[in-house]
Amino acid sequence: MACRIAIEKYPRVKLVFLETGAHHPDLYRFKKDCEKWYGGSPIETYKNKNFEDIYDVFSYYGNFSATYNTPRNSGMPPKTYLCTNSLKKQVREKIMRQLNWDKQVFGFEFSIHEINRALTFQQIYPDTKPIFPLIEEGLTKNECAGIVESAGIELPVLYKMGYEHNNCIGCIRGGKQYWQKVRIDFPDVFNKMAQTER
Repeated sequence: MACRIAIEKYPRVKLVFLETGAHHPDLYRFKKDCEKWYGGSPIETYKNKNFEDIYDVFSYYGNFSATYNTPRNSGMPPKTYLCTNSLKKQVREKIMRQLNWDKQVFGFEFSIHEINRALTFQQIYPDTKPIFPLIEEGLTKNECAGIVESAGIELPVLYKMGYEHNNCIGCIRGGKQYWQKVRIDFPDVFNKMAQTER
């Protein structure tokens, strides 16, 4: 939804997808559907060529550790995990340097928690020149989902399965309940992560 607003609002928008190698296959269907909805604007895929997926990152570093801490009570995750840093943050920063972007769009929704995250993000990463279309438009996650569905686009399957986010299957930031659900829904992912953790 943030991409759609950005395309309508700004003259030149480059859409970027950061590949982690651990997404649900249905995400790629959703990506194609969104490209059509965006008027054919392609979403370019970028990847850290040093790693195939999150398991490569864990194997390389030998653990799941955080790279650094963020300020207390900031609304941001207390840690940036090695997978996020290696597969998303480093790739995004490299693209940012190459393309010298004026602004970057982030999809933080209109809620107290997400507004606090956005403010903190702006303070920690001012060089990203972030903009937050969903917050500017006052759109919550549920409202965004409704708009997407009303456009005839089926939501990603992980949402339909009851997951809060559509990120990597087996996200190491997930809590006990999340992992109990992964164990039932994606036993292969659960077992692979259990083996990796040893």
